[in-house]
Amino acid sequence: MEKGTENHKENASLKLISSTDLLRVGSSISLTNKILYGNISKLFNIAFCKLNSKLVLNKDLDYLSILETNPNYRQKYNYLFEAHINDDYRDALDKFTEILKIKPNHVLSIEMKGICNCRLGNFSEAIEDFSTVIEIDPKYTYAFNGRGNAKQDLNDYHGAIEDYSTANDINPKDGTAYYNRGYAK
Repeated sequence: MEKGTENHKENASLKLISSTDLLRVGSSISLTNKILYGNISKLFNIAFCKLNSKLVLNKDLDYLSILETNPNYRQKYNYLFEAHINDDYRDALDKFTEILKIKPNHVLSIEMKGICNCRLGNFSEAIEDFSTVIEIDPKYTYAFNGRGNAKQDLNDYHGAIEDYSTANDINPKDGTAYYNRGYAK
């Protein structure tokens, strides 16, 4: 090993200096997210709470950050996306649409918009939303499940089964697509 290479490796590694440094890093990440997302985070959280208004959600949580950084969170809490009243779906849809004016390819907001459209009976629009997500991220299983649900609501059982099967192929450990495919059959 060359003499300079050993020092370079040592300098490149991370070392814990103190717990306060970890807090500063965490605060820096939080501040960076606020700068990058600006109003999007606030709009998303309002819309997400409206979309799930049948549940009692902690409105102080940053759901956008949680859902984007922790993929297991969504499966763990298994949100049913049920609003207390239809106006909540419309309000959430408006907020997600507003987010997409700021950040047009925001996958999570497009998907949530699709869920709102499904709940409001706008199945064709929902299919468009989920298809957009799939174009952006072809491995996004939630979009295949959502599009399958919308197709099923339009009595396109063959199309729904195809989408559920694709979701199963992408993530064989997610039981939702298996259940949905069985129901569609």
